[in-house]
Amino acid sequence: MMRRFPAPLEVHCGPDNQPRDLYLQPAQVRVVEVLDCWCDTGCWWDGESEKFFYRLHCMPDLLCEIFQDQHSGQWFLYKIYD
Repeated sequence: MMRRFPAPLEVHCGPDNQPRDLYLQPAQVRVVEVLDCWCDTGCWWDGESEKFFYRLHCMPDLLCEIFQDQHSGQWFLYKIYD
C-alpha cells in the first residue's frame, strides 16, 4: 500500500549529492539506503520541468519516494509505502 504526499520537503545531501537526511516536520529522518533513482521529464509540453526521483529506505523502517524539481531546486515528498 502507498500514500501520495506531494508536499515540499527539506533534504540534506551528502558529498555525492545523494539524499542523506529528510526533515519531515517535526522530525529528522536518516536515509539508510538509496534503493533507486531516476529522471522523469514529466509533461514537458505543458512546461513541466525535469525531476530527479529517489526511492529511499530511511530510519526507522520508512520506505518513501522523493523528488527534486530541477528548475526550482525544491524537494518534495512524493510517496510513502506502508
